[in-house]
Amino acid sequence: TAPQAAERLVACALDAFGRLDAVVLNAGIIESRTVAESTEADLARLYEVNTLSAFRLTRAALPVMRRQGAGRLVYTTSTAGLDGGEGLAAYAMAKGALLGLMRAVAAEEAAHGVFANAVCPTAVTRMTEAFVGDPAMRATLAPELVAPAVAWLASEACDVQGRTILAAGGLF
Repeated sequence: TAPQAAERLVACALDAFGRLDAVVLNAGIIESRTVAESTEADLARLYEVNTLSAFRLTRAALPVMRRQGAGRLVYTTSTAGLDGGEGLAAYAMAKGALLGLMRAVAAEEAAHGVFANAVCPTAVTRMTEAFVGDPAMRATLAPELVAPAVAWLASEACDVQGRTILAAGGLF
């Protein structure tokens, strides 16, 4: 969430690889509170991590990708950002805003060869494990089963713009 972290990340990638072909914007935190229990500070914290960090990194990566004439931005959203959910207002608002950012970038950067899309994973991770207790369901929703969708969206083979790919259990 540090404002200068995005520029440092891009510089680090350029130092290590000489170019920046893809960025997966995957930062996220979740908190469960009803709207009546939530504070503006709760919303600000979730928005800072889930949305502003992605905005900052996008803004830092775009000049490099434009100069290269190509690049892929993959935003990680959530079904909560699409459908909401009980106790997830602040999280859903932040992830919904991320979809708006992705769609704007897709429209603005197509002429520069930069593609922006989102993945909407259903997977058991450190962030979501508290919500899935059944061991069989945990195995079915392993994060590595979402990875092929992310890899395709980040690749030169991806020829779509402004899309949200739902990914769960190896199905897309």
